[in-house]
Amino acid sequence: MANEQSKPIQVSDVSHLVLRQFCNATKVPLVLQSRVAPAPNDLWHVHTDFCELVIVVNGNSSNEFSDERILKMQPGDVVLMMPGSLHRYTKMRQFKYYNILFAPELLDIIPGFLSQMPNYELFRQAPKKVPRMLHLEERDFSKAAALLEDMMQEQLNRSAGHEEALFADFYRLLVNILRYGKTSGNATRNSTIAFQLGQIIFYMEAHSNQDLSVGGLSHQAHMSESSFRHRFKELTGLSPLDYLIRLRLQKAVMMLLHSDYQITQIALESGFSDSNYFARKFRDIFKRSPRDFRLNALQGKLNVNDELKKLNLPQT
Repeated sequence: MANEQSKPIQVSDVSHLVLRQFCNATKVPLVLQSRVAPAPNDLWHVHTDFCELVIVVNGNSSNEFSDERILKMQPGDVVLMMPGSLHRYTKMRQFKYYNILFAPELLDIIPGFLSQMPNYELFRQAPKKVPRMLHLEERDFSKAAALLEDMMQEQLNRSAGHEEALFADFYRLLVNILRYGKTSGNATRNSTIAFQLGQIIFYMEAHSNQDLSVGGLSHQAHMSESSFRHRFKELTGLSPLDYLIRLRLQKAVMMLLHSDYQITQIALESGFSDSNYFARKFRDIFKRSPRDFRLNALQGKLNVNDELKKLNLPQT
């Protein structure tokens, strides 16, 4: 941190922001924004009645506070600003970030829940104090990216229960940040790559039964195919193709248990064009045929949760 301000803050220069300017939620006072700020924004503002959770995806910026202290923010950095925080962003360079604006009572809606997490007291600073940043390393950042993408889709689709789903993902995000966030360490381009891969993993999970190719996914991630393969395996422990196959097998297990579809139809519905190939891959993981798996599961001879763990899909 360094003193880079050149003049005192004038009251007339400060914008007083309230949550209702950004959020029209009827049940859960929370809104997620995806922001891209290529140019400096030196407007001072204060959050009068809401918290701001900032997760940096790309680029860098200086987050200046009223006591002349500055947080240098880079990909993977996360900061929580409480109501009353007076600050501004300057020196933005290709700065992309998510911010979640929410009523402070959401932090305490489950008494004692978050306060028992590591880093909580450090993370939740008093309004007049400069907040402390946490940093998420590559693998942990990808989990946050997947949750943020899920939240954005819920917010855009606005289907029944979307506010409840937003709230659930928001708490999962906070838990991940508090569990894995580090108080020191330099952010690198790895966090940006993790965000890109997190988006791809989310896309694969949502479209696993479609015709996906490694070339198409790497293009979507803005990476070369060889780099994509390498970084994907480094992050998940699986190749992109293995990951996709296991997602399809996971979908197939759900259909075996909760539908009366024939095995051939389940193979097609879960993304396999060849039922023999499906059966072979299924047996490789679960050591039994899809038909035997269904029969044993329905008879209570299998613990399905234990069986699904054999897929070794990272939890995102």
